Amino acid sequence: MTLTKKQEAQVAKAAKDRRASLRAMFERQNSAQKAAKAKKASPAQPRRAKPMAKPRPSSPADQLTHAFNAFVPRHLPVDETTAPYTVTNLVGIIEFESSHTHDQVLVVAPRQYNTPESYLGPLTDYLAVLYAADQVHSPTLAHIKSLRSAVVGAPPVGADPQFFSTRGRLHNLSVKVECLGMNNGLLPPGAVYAGRVPSLETYSYSAVTDGQDLLSAWVEPGISTGLLQSMPTASLVSNPLTLHATVAETVAYKQWYDFGLPSTNINVGNLPMCKALEPIIVFVPKCGAAGAEVNFKVTVGQEWCTRHPTNVLLRATQKQHEATPPGVWHSAVSAAKRVGDSLLGRAGAIAETYAMQAGHAALTALTSTAARASSVPAIAYVP
Repeated sequence: MTLTKKQEAQVAKAAKDRRASLRAMFERQNSAQKAAKAKKASPAQPRRAKPMAKPRPSSPADQLTHAFNAFVPRHLPVDETTAPYTVTNLVGIIEFESSHTHDQVLVVAPRQYNTPESYLGPLTDYLAVLYAADQVHSPTLAHIKSLRSAVVGAPPVGADPQFFSTRGRLHNLSVKVECLGMNNGLLPPGAVYAGRVPSLETYSYSAVTDGQDLLSAWVEPGISTGLLQSMPTASLVSNPLTLHATVAETVAYKQWYDFGLPSTNINVGNLPMCKALEPIIVFVPKCGAAGAEVNFKVTVGQEWCTRHPTNVLLRATQKQHEATPPGVWHSAVSAAKRVGDSLLGRAGAIAETYAMQAGHAALTALTSTAARASSVPAIAYVP
Protein backbone atom coordinates (compact mmCIF):
# COMPACT_ATOMS: atom_id res chain seq x y z
CA MET A 1 0.00 0.00 0.00
CA THR A 2 1.30 3.44 -0.94
CA LEU A 3 2.24 5.88 1.79
CA THR A 4 1.41 9.55 1.97
CA LYS A 5 4.07 12.17 1.09
CA LYS A 6 4.44 13.00 4.76
CA GLN A 7 4.95 9.36 5.66
CA GLU A 8 7.46 8.91 2.80
CA ALA A 9 9.44 11.91 4.09
CA GLN A 10 9.55 10.45 7.60
CA VAL A 11 10.76 7.11 6.24
CA ALA A 12 13.51 8.89 4.24
CA LYS A 13 14.70 10.76 7.31
CA ALA A 14 14.82 7.61 9.46
CA ALA A 15 17.94 5.51 9.88
CA LYS A 16 18.45 2.76 7.32
CA ASP A 17 17.90 -0.05 9.87
CA ARG A 18 14.50 1.46 10.96
CA ARG A 19 13.06 2.28 7.53
CA ALA A 20 11.52 -1.15 6.89
CA SER A 21 9.75 -1.34 10.27
CA LEU A 22 8.54 2.26 10.02
CA ARG A 23 7.12 1.64 6.54
CA ALA A 24 5.31 -1.48 7.75
CA MET A 25 3.77 0.44 10.68
CA PHE A 26 2.50 3.20 8.37
CA GLU A 27 0.97 0.61 6.04
CA ARG A 28 -0.92 -1.00 8.93
CA GLN A 29 -2.24 2.39 10.05
CA ASN A 30 -3.41 3.25 6.53
CA SER A 31 -5.16 -0.12 6.17
CA ALA A 32 -7.00 0.36 9.49
CA GLN A 33 -8.14 3.86 8.54
CA LYS A 34 -9.37 2.68 5.16
CA ALA A 35 -11.38 -0.15 6.72
CA ALA A 36 -12.94 2.24 9.26
CA LYS A 37 -14.01 4.65 6.51
CA ALA A 38 -15.58 1.83 4.49
CA LYS A 39 -17.52 0.58 7.50
CA LYS A 40 -18.78 4.07 8.26
CA ALA A 41 -19.90 4.63 4.68
CA SER A 42 -21.88 1.37 4.49
CA PRO A 43 -25.62 1.60 5.38
CA ALA A 44 -26.33 0.83 9.03
CA GLN A 45 -27.93 -2.53 9.64
CA PRO A 46 -31.13 -2.39 11.69
CA ARG A 47 -30.63 -3.65 15.23
CA ARG A 48 -32.56 -6.68 16.21
CA ALA A 49 -34.81 -6.03 19.16
CA LYS A 50 -33.84 -7.97 22.21
CA PRO A 51 -36.53 -10.38 23.31
CA MET A 52 -38.28 -9.21 26.46
CA ALA A 53 -37.75 -11.41 29.45
CA LYS A 54 -40.91 -13.18 30.44
CA PRO A 55 -42.00 -12.51 34.03
CA ARG A 56 -41.20 -15.42 36.25
CA PRO A 57 -44.31 -16.80 37.88
CA SER A 58 -44.25 -16.65 41.63
CA SER A 59 -43.46 -19.99 43.17
CA PRO A 60 -45.76 -21.66 45.71
CA ALA A 61 -43.08 -21.18 48.35
CA ASP A 62 -43.06 -17.43 47.67
CA GLN A 63 -46.81 -17.35 48.13
CA LEU A 64 -46.47 -18.92 51.57
CA THR A 65 -44.22 -16.14 52.84
CA HIS A 66 -46.88 -13.48 52.27
CA ALA A 67 -50.06 -15.48 52.76
CA PHE A 68 -51.16 -13.64 55.94
CA ASN A 69 -49.05 -10.49 55.82
CA ALA A 70 -51.46 -7.57 55.37
CA PHE A 71 -48.60 -5.08 54.97
CA VAL A 72 -47.46 -6.71 51.71
CA PRO A 73 -49.79 -5.95 48.76
CA ARG A 74 -49.96 -9.52 47.49
CA HIS A 75 -53.11 -11.56 47.54
CA LEU A 76 -53.41 -15.32 47.96
CA PRO A 77 -57.03 -16.28 47.17
CA VAL A 78 -58.79 -18.96 49.16
CA ASP A 79 -59.18 -22.47 47.82
CA GLU A 80 -62.67 -21.84 46.39
CA THR A 81 -63.73 -19.98 43.25
CA THR A 82 -66.05 -17.07 43.99
CA ALA A 83 -67.55 -14.12 42.12
CA PRO A 84 -65.21 -11.25 41.14
CA TYR A 85 -64.07 -8.94 43.91
CA THR A 86 -61.65 -6.10 44.64
CA VAL A 87 -58.58 -6.45 46.87
CA THR A 88 -57.49 -3.39 48.83
CA ASN A 89 -54.65 -3.00 51.34
CA LEU A 90 -55.25 -0.35 54.00
CA VAL A 91 -53.28 0.88 57.01
CA GLY A 92 -54.60 2.40 60.24
CA ILE A 93 -52.64 3.89 63.14
CA ILE A 94 -53.59 4.20 66.80
CA GLU A 95 -51.29 5.90 69.32
CA PHE A 96 -51.57 5.84 73.09
CA GLU A 97 -49.45 6.28 76.19
CA SER A 98 -48.95 4.08 79.22
CA SER A 99 -50.60 4.84 82.54
CA HIS A 100 -49.02 4.89 85.99
CA THR A 101 -52.36 4.04 87.63
CA HIS A 102 -53.85 1.16 85.60
CA ASP A 103 -52.95 -1.53 83.09
CA GLN A 104 -54.14 -1.18 79.49
CA VAL A 105 -55.09 -3.74 76.89
CA LEU A 106 -55.50 -3.14 73.15
CA VAL A 107 -57.60 -5.68 71.27
CA VAL A 108 -57.24 -5.75 67.48
CA ALA A 109 -60.12 -7.62 65.84
CA PRO A 110 -62.98 -6.68 63.48
CA ARG A 111 -66.23 -5.97 65.31
CA GLN A 112 -69.72 -7.01 64.28
CA TYR A 113 -72.90 -5.01 64.64
CA ASN A 114 -74.87 -7.90 66.17
CA THR A 115 -74.08 -11.14 67.92
CA PRO A 116 -73.29 -13.88 65.36
CA GLU A 117 -75.54 -16.32 67.24
CA SER A 118 -78.52 -14.33 65.98
CA TYR A 119 -77.29 -12.61 62.78
CA LEU A 120 -74.73 -13.15 60.02
CA GLY A 121 -73.83 -9.49 60.08
CA PRO A 122 -73.30 -6.74 59.43
CA LEU A 123 -69.60 -6.04 59.96
CA THR A 124 -68.56 -2.66 61.38
CA ASP A 125 -65.44 -0.67 60.50
CA TYR A 126 -64.07 -0.82 64.07
CA LEU A 127 -60.76 -2.69 64.15
CA ALA A 128 -59.00 -1.90 67.44
CA VAL A 129 -60.27 -0.87 70.88
CA LEU A 130 -58.12 0.23 73.85
CA TYR A 131 -59.38 -0.51 77.37
CA ALA A 132 -58.30 -0.01 80.96
CA ALA A 133 -57.63 -3.60 82.02
CA ASP A 134 -59.02 -3.18 85.55
CA GLN A 135 -62.54 -2.64 84.23
CA VAL A 136 -65.18 -5.28 84.93
CA HIS A 137 -67.13 -6.96 82.13
CA SER A 138 -70.52 -5.28 82.03
CA PRO A 139 -72.99 -3.76 79.54
CA THR A 140 -71.47 -0.34 80.30
CA LEU A 141 -67.86 -1.35 79.59
CA ALA A 142 -66.00 1.83 78.64
CA HIS A 143 -63.03 2.17 76.32
CA ILE A 144 -60.23 4.72 76.07
CA LYS A 145 -60.03 5.06 72.30
CA SER A 146 -60.73 3.07 69.14
CA LEU A 147 -59.49 2.69 65.56
CA ARG A 148 -61.74 2.49 62.52
CA SER A 149 -60.92 1.20 59.05
CA ALA A 150 -61.42 3.22 55.86
CA VAL A 151 -63.01 0.27 54.07
CA VAL A 152 -66.34 2.16 53.69
CA GLY A 153 -64.86 5.65 53.97
CA ALA A 154 -65.03 6.02 57.79
CA PRO A 155 -68.10 8.33 57.80
CA PRO A 156 -68.92 10.29 60.97
CA VAL A 157 -70.88 8.39 63.60
CA GLY A 158 -74.35 9.85 64.04
CA ALA A 159 -77.42 9.45 66.18
CA ASP A 160 -78.82 6.85 63.77
CA PRO A 161 -77.17 3.65 62.55
CA GLN A 162 -75.83 3.60 59.01
CA PHE A 163 -75.78 0.71 56.57
CA PHE A 164 -73.86 0.31 53.31
CA SER A 165 -74.29 -1.71 50.13
CA THR A 166 -70.62 -2.74 50.11
CA ARG A 167 -70.05 -6.39 50.95
CA GLY A 168 -66.70 -7.64 52.12
CA ARG A 169 -64.50 -9.86 54.21
CA LEU A 170 -61.22 -9.22 56.01
CA HIS A 171 -58.66 -11.47 54.32
CA ASN A 172 -55.53 -10.50 56.30
CA LEU A 173 -54.89 -8.61 59.53
CA SER A 174 -51.40 -7.59 60.74
CA VAL A 175 -50.13 -5.42 63.59
CA LYS A 176 -46.83 -3.60 64.14
CA VAL A 177 -46.14 -2.32 67.66
CA GLU A 178 -43.57 0.44 68.14
CA CYS A 179 -42.39 2.37 71.20
CA LEU A 180 -41.89 6.09 70.55
CA GLY A 181 -39.98 6.68 73.79
CA MET A 182 -40.90 8.55 76.95
CA ASN A 183 -42.07 12.10 77.47
CA ASN A 184 -38.92 12.84 79.52
CA GLY A 185 -36.54 11.29 77.00
CA LEU A 186 -35.35 8.49 79.30
CA LEU A 187 -35.14 4.80 78.42
CA PRO A 188 -38.67 3.29 78.45
CA PRO A 189 -39.21 1.02 81.46
CA GLY A 190 -41.27 -2.12 81.81
CA ALA A 191 -42.41 -4.78 79.36
CA VAL A 192 -45.20 -5.36 76.85
CA TYR A 193 -47.17 -8.58 76.38
CA ALA A 194 -48.43 -9.35 72.88
CA GLY A 195 -49.75 -12.24 70.85
CA ARG A 196 -52.75 -13.69 69.07
CA VAL A 197 -55.43 -15.77 70.77
CA PRO A 198 -58.03 -18.12 69.25
CA SER A 199 -61.02 -16.06 70.40
CA LEU A 200 -62.26 -13.49 72.90
CA GLU A 201 -65.71 -12.89 74.35
CA THR A 202 -67.20 -9.51 75.06
CA TYR A 203 -70.21 -9.04 77.27
CA SER A 204 -72.46 -9.10 74.21
CA TYR A 205 -71.46 -12.70 73.50
CA SER A 206 -72.01 -14.20 76.91
CA ALA A 207 -72.50 -13.21 80.52
CA VAL A 208 -70.06 -15.91 81.66
CA THR A 209 -67.37 -13.29 82.20
CA ASP A 210 -69.73 -11.05 84.16
CA GLY A 211 -67.94 -9.87 87.29
CA GLN A 212 -64.44 -10.51 85.92
CA ASP A 213 -62.12 -7.71 84.96
CA LEU A 214 -60.48 -7.63 81.54
CA LEU A 215 -57.12 -8.63 83.01
CA SER A 216 -58.57 -11.88 84.35
CA ALA A 217 -60.83 -12.59 81.37
CA TRP A 218 -58.57 -11.72 78.44
CA VAL A 219 -54.94 -11.24 79.44
CA GLU A 220 -54.04 -13.73 82.16
CA PRO A 221 -55.36 -16.82 80.28
CA GLY A 222 -53.20 -15.85 77.28
CA ILE A 223 -50.10 -15.38 79.44
CA SER A 224 -50.67 -18.66 81.30
CA THR A 225 -50.96 -20.64 78.06
CA GLY A 226 -48.01 -18.91 76.36
CA LEU A 227 -50.11 -17.21 73.71
CA LEU A 228 -49.08 -13.78 75.01
CA GLN A 229 -45.33 -13.29 75.33
CA SER A 230 -43.43 -10.46 76.97
CA MET A 231 -40.66 -8.30 75.56
CA PRO A 232 -38.85 -5.27 77.00
CA THR A 233 -40.48 -1.99 76.06
CA ALA A 234 -37.08 -0.48 75.27
CA SER A 235 -36.51 -3.10 72.54
CA LEU A 236 -39.58 -1.86 70.68
CA VAL A 237 -37.89 1.49 70.04
CA SER A 238 -35.48 0.08 67.45
CA ASN A 239 -37.02 -3.34 66.80
CA PRO A 240 -40.83 -3.13 66.38
CA LEU A 241 -42.98 -6.16 67.01
CA THR A 242 -44.97 -7.56 64.07
CA LEU A 243 -47.86 -10.04 64.35
CA HIS A 244 -50.08 -11.61 61.68
CA ALA A 245 -53.48 -13.07 62.51
CA THR A 246 -54.39 -16.37 60.86
CA VAL A 247 -57.66 -18.18 60.31
CA ALA A 248 -59.65 -18.83 63.48
CA GLU A 249 -62.88 -20.31 62.08
CA THR A 250 -63.04 -21.26 58.41
CA VAL A 251 -66.76 -20.68 57.85
CA ALA A 252 -66.65 -17.19 59.36
CA TYR A 253 -63.41 -16.43 57.49
CA LYS A 254 -64.96 -17.15 54.08
CA GLN A 255 -68.26 -15.44 54.92
CA TRP A 256 -69.12 -12.21 53.04
CA TYR A 257 -70.69 -9.52 55.23
CA ASP A 258 -72.65 -6.34 54.77
CA PHE A 259 -71.28 -3.25 56.53
CA GLY A 260 -73.05 -1.28 59.23
CA LEU A 261 -72.03 1.58 61.49
CA PRO A 262 -73.64 1.72 64.94
CA SER A 263 -75.03 4.96 66.32
CA THR A 264 -73.47 7.04 69.07
CA ASN A 265 -75.61 5.41 71.76
CA ILE A 266 -74.06 1.97 71.09
CA ASN A 267 -71.21 0.92 73.37
CA VAL A 268 -68.31 0.28 70.97
CA GLY A 269 -66.33 -1.58 73.63
CA ASN A 270 -69.00 -4.27 73.85
CA LEU A 271 -69.42 -4.90 70.13
CA PRO A 272 -68.91 -8.63 69.48
CA MET A 273 -65.71 -9.68 67.75
CA CYS A 274 -65.83 -11.45 64.40
CA LYS A 275 -64.66 -15.05 64.71
CA ALA A 276 -62.98 -15.18 61.30
CA LEU A 277 -59.44 -14.18 62.32
CA GLU A 278 -57.59 -14.54 65.60
CA PRO A 279 -57.78 -11.45 67.80
CA ILE A 280 -54.43 -9.80 68.51
CA ILE A 281 -53.79 -8.53 72.05
CA VAL A 282 -51.26 -5.89 73.15
CA PHE A 283 -51.12 -5.62 76.94
CA VAL A 284 -49.25 -2.67 78.53
CA PRO A 285 -48.82 -2.96 82.33
CA LYS A 286 -48.84 0.26 84.34
CA CYS A 287 -45.43 1.90 84.57
CA GLY A 288 -43.75 5.26 84.95
CA ALA A 289 -45.12 8.23 86.81
CA ALA A 290 -47.36 11.20 86.10
CA GLY A 291 -45.84 13.18 83.23
CA ALA A 292 -43.42 10.36 82.36
CA GLU A 293 -45.56 8.13 80.17
CA VAL A 294 -44.30 5.66 77.57
CA ASN A 295 -45.68 6.40 74.10
CA PHE A 296 -46.77 3.60 71.78
CA LYS A 297 -47.71 3.49 68.11
CA VAL A 298 -49.66 0.53 66.73
CA THR A 299 -50.00 0.21 62.97
CA VAL A 300 -52.83 -2.07 61.81
CA GLY A 301 -52.54 -3.48 58.29
CA GLN A 302 -55.66 -4.79 56.59
CA GLU A 303 -56.33 -6.64 53.35
CA TRP A 304 -59.99 -6.37 52.41
CA CYS A 305 -61.90 -8.26 49.74
CA THR A 306 -64.94 -6.22 48.73
CA ARG A 307 -67.81 -6.14 46.25
CA HIS A 308 -69.58 -2.95 45.23
CA PRO A 309 -73.04 -3.45 43.70
CA THR A 310 -73.98 0.24 43.33
CA ASN A 311 -70.73 2.19 42.88
CA VAL A 312 -69.86 1.89 39.18
CA LEU A 313 -66.28 3.13 39.61
CA LEU A 314 -65.46 0.66 42.36
CA ARG A 315 -67.36 -2.12 40.68
CA ALA A 316 -65.09 -1.75 37.65
CA THR A 317 -62.11 -2.69 39.84
CA GLN A 318 -63.55 -6.12 40.66
CA LYS A 319 -61.68 -8.97 39.03
CA GLN A 320 -61.96 -12.71 38.91
CA HIS A 321 -59.39 -14.41 41.13
CA GLU A 322 -58.45 -17.99 40.43
CA ALA A 323 -58.75 -20.25 43.43
CA THR A 324 -55.53 -21.38 45.10
CA PRO A 325 -55.03 -25.15 44.89
CA PRO A 326 -56.29 -26.65 48.17
CA GLY A 327 -52.94 -28.20 49.01
CA VAL A 328 -51.13 -24.88 48.65
CA TRP A 329 -53.75 -23.02 50.67
CA HIS A 330 -53.78 -25.50 53.54
CA SER A 331 -49.97 -25.58 53.57
CA ALA A 332 -49.92 -21.79 53.91
CA VAL A 333 -52.41 -21.85 56.78
CA SER A 334 -50.59 -24.69 58.55
CA ALA A 335 -47.19 -23.05 58.15
CA ALA A 336 -48.45 -19.76 59.60
CA LYS A 337 -50.05 -21.63 62.51
CA ARG A 338 -46.82 -23.44 63.35
CA VAL A 339 -44.77 -20.28 63.49
CA GLY A 340 -44.67 -19.03 67.08
CA ASP A 341 -45.82 -15.52 67.90
CA SER A 342 -42.40 -14.55 69.17
CA LEU A 343 -40.75 -15.76 65.97
CA LEU A 344 -43.24 -13.84 63.85
CA GLY A 345 -42.84 -10.72 65.90
CA ARG A 346 -39.17 -10.53 66.61
CA ALA A 347 -37.77 -11.66 63.26
CA GLY A 348 -40.09 -11.30 60.32
CA ALA A 349 -37.52 -12.51 57.80
CA ILE A 350 -36.76 -15.62 59.89
CA ALA A 351 -40.45 -16.30 60.26
CA GLU A 352 -41.00 -16.10 56.52
CA THR A 353 -38.11 -18.49 55.94
CA TYR A 354 -39.54 -20.89 58.50
CA ALA A 355 -42.97 -20.71 56.90
CA MET A 356 -41.47 -21.42 53.49
CA GLN A 357 -39.55 -24.42 54.79
CA ALA A 358 -42.55 -25.72 56.73
CA GLY A 359 -44.68 -25.97 53.60
CA HIS A 360 -41.93 -26.94 51.18
CA ALA A 361 -42.41 -30.70 51.46
CA ALA A 362 -46.14 -30.53 50.77
CA LEU A 363 -45.64 -28.04 47.96
CA THR A 364 -43.04 -30.24 46.27
CA ALA A 365 -45.56 -33.04 46.03
CA LEU A 366 -48.22 -30.64 44.75
CA THR A 367 -46.10 -29.14 42.01
CA SER A 368 -45.15 -32.58 40.71
CA THR A 369 -48.72 -33.89 40.53
CA ALA A 370 -51.66 -31.52 40.85
CA ALA A 371 -49.79 -28.52 39.50
CA ARG A 372 -49.28 -30.30 36.18
CA ALA A 373 -53.00 -30.11 35.54
CA SER A 374 -53.69 -26.78 37.21
CA SER A 375 -51.05 -24.08 37.33
CA VAL A 376 -50.59 -22.17 40.57
CA PRO A 377 -52.00 -18.63 40.22
CA ALA A 378 -49.58 -15.76 40.43
CA ILE A 379 -50.11 -13.34 43.29
CA ALA A 380 -51.10 -9.89 42.06
CA TYR A 381 -52.21 -6.74 43.82
CA VAL A 382 -55.53 -5.42 42.57
CA PRO A 383 -56.03 -1.75 43.52
